[in-house]
Amino acid sequence: MNRSTMERLFATQFANLSRRWRLLGDQVLSRLNVSSSSGWCLVYMQRLGEGACQSDLARALGVREPTLVRTLNGLEQAKLIERFPHPQDARAKLTRLTVNGASIVRDVEDCLKELRHELLASVSNEDLAATLRVYESIEAALTERRD
Repeated sequence: MNRSTMERLFATQFANLSRRWRLLGDQVLSRLNVSSSSGWCLVYMQRLGEGACQSDLARALGVREPTLVRTLNGLEQAKLIERFPHPQDARAKLTRLTVNGASIVRDVEDCLKELRHELLASVSNEDLAATLRVYESIEAALTERRD
């Protein structure tokens, strides 16, 4: 198989796997009675850490800020998150999970961890490490193109 064919197959399979992986994650959220938009928002808030800017959260989720704000409004009304002004930029809002929000994220992350373990069980540590190096290389090339 030549390089061009392998690159095409990689891109196709990468996109398919990403989509299917996300769908399985959505199913985990559904089993926990959490909507996809709310669940992923809570998960990424935890991963980004307390005080994440709404704009950074939108980027991590791959959504536009107005879309995110609607989700954040619902999460705030449900008392799962809090928003507060950025100390250096009055236009920006920072976010943090409440105790209830953090509890939901722990449950979600536990289920996602089980899913990852199940899906990657047959992949050796060496292959997983090599795959991560490939992803890092692609991410660097994408970042370089963006600038």
